[in-house]
Amino acid sequence: MNWTRRSDGARVLPSARKASWLRHPPHHFIPSRRGPVILGRLKRRKLGKASVERIPSDGLDDSSIKGILRKRNVAVVGASRDLGKPAGFVPEYLKRHGYRVLPVNPFAERILGEKCYSSLSEVPAGVDVVDVFRPSPEAARVVAEAAAKGIGVVWLQEGIYSEEAERLAKGAGITLVWNRCMKKEHQRLFGADL
Repeated sequence: MNWTRRSDGARVLPSARKASWLRHPPHHFIPSRRGPVILGRLKRRKLGKASVERIPSDGLDDSSIKGILRKRNVAVVGASRDLGKPAGFVPEYLKRHGYRVLPVNPFAERILGEKCYSSLSEVPAGVDVVDVFRPSPEAARVVAEAAAKGIGVVWLQEGIYSEEAERLAKGAGITLVWNRCMKKEHQRLFGADL
C-alpha cells in the first residue's frame, strides 16, 4: 500500500489525503444546498490603486453613451487575437456590427484581419474612439497619446479607472468613459444581438 505523509507528519492513504479539502476547504469552495461547488482558481484583477468597489461613476448618461457608440472608427489598445478574452471578443463584436476596428498590439501583425499598430501614435488619422484593454496604471499614458493625436473619446473597459487619466482627459477636452464595456453598452442601448 502507498502511504504518504501529511504536513504534520502523520501517515495517510492517498485517498484520505485527496479528501482533506473537505476538512480544510480552499478559499474557492462554496457550499450550496445541492452540495459543494468548487470554482477552481479565482483570479482577482489588479486595478492599480483603484478597486472595483471604489471606482466612481463616469457621470455619462445614456444619450451621451449612444452618441459615442454612433462613432464608427475605433482604435483598440490592447487588442487580442484570443477571441475567448474580452480584448478579443469585444473588437470582434464591434467589427461585426459595422465598426472600423484598428487593433493596437505591439506583439501581433494582424488581428481580425486588420493590420496591427504597435502604439496609438502609429494609428492613421480619423480615429473617433480609443477603446482601452490595458491595466489601470497604463490608462493615463493612453489618454496622453489620444490627446496628442486629437482623438476626442477614450473608453476604458470594465474594471479600468485612473484618476490621473481622468485629470488628463479633462485638461485635454477628451470625453472619458470608464468601467464600462462597449459591447454590453451597445447591446443594452441598441438591442443588438450577441
